[in-house]
Amino acid sequence: KFKGGKGIAATGGVMAAFDPYIIPVGLLVFIGSVAITRYVSVGSLLVSILFPIWILIRYPGNIHMLI
Repeated sequence: KFKGGKGIAATGGVMAAFDPYIIPVGLLVFIGSVAITRYVSVGSLLVSILFPIWILIRYPGNIHMLI
């Protein structure tokens, strides 16, 4: 029985609420990393690392969005 994924799904919803344009980029990173490593957890971690970097690039000077 599958019991995981709820946390990363909620994180994806928060990311989409902040900036919907991160969804296609995040999916590319996620799918690419899972295809290379065969680990879903690596894809989830990479997308979680990508999010603050994405916010800093898209919204310079708005560091309060990360807190």
